[in-house]
Amino acid sequence: MQDYNTEHPFDLTLSEEQQMTWDMLRKFAETELRPHARQAESDGRPSDELLEKIKSLDLISLIIPEAYGGMGLEQDAVSNALALEALAYGDLSLAMSVSVPLLAAQIISEHGSEEQKAELLPELVNGSIFHVGLGINNALLATDPYQSSVVADESGEEIILNGSKTGVAFADEAKTFLISASNESGECNLYFVNKDQEGVELE
Repeated sequence: MQDYNTEHPFDLTLSEEQQMTWDMLRKFAETELRPHARQAESDGRPSDELLEKIKSLDLISLIIPEAYGGMGLEQDAVSNALALEALAYGDLSLAMSVSVPLLAAQIISEHGSEEQKAELLPELVNGSIFHVGLGINNALLATDPYQSSVVADESGEEIILNGSKTGVAFADEAKTFLISASNESGECNLYFVNKDQEGVELE
């Protein structure tokens, strides 16, 4: 048998905070999500009452800096994965939907301008967790997974996006979208697009 001993082992034991969060979310998934999962699947979305209970968990505000009303806790990829795994025990589709505002909040917190943070993060803290839609799923299969189904034309004074996305969770509730698009040089970036902007269509 091969010996996997190393001078630099890594510890997979959960921290006390991670274990408490996992236990709390697993219990929530078992008591609140699982009993309503079939109905939510049939309706195509969870009930408003259930969404309010999810918002009350304050998962999003955990990772938002204190300057914008959040708790400013450092959430690593493992902690985020544990949270979504616990919720998925109750309803996988809903857990994936909750991952959208988590990812959007993380992107804005780490890469947004001060103006974008000030405009968008407080709303996430205050419970409007789906006001930023995340459009990263390509509408068509691509031979290159790093190329988007939306093309960004940056040659003029304004950036123009052409194309479509699919699977944007709670797009009807979003006010702004973060859209992944490829520019002429082949780089794939994220662009803010307002819902009421000319040319935006939801189907």
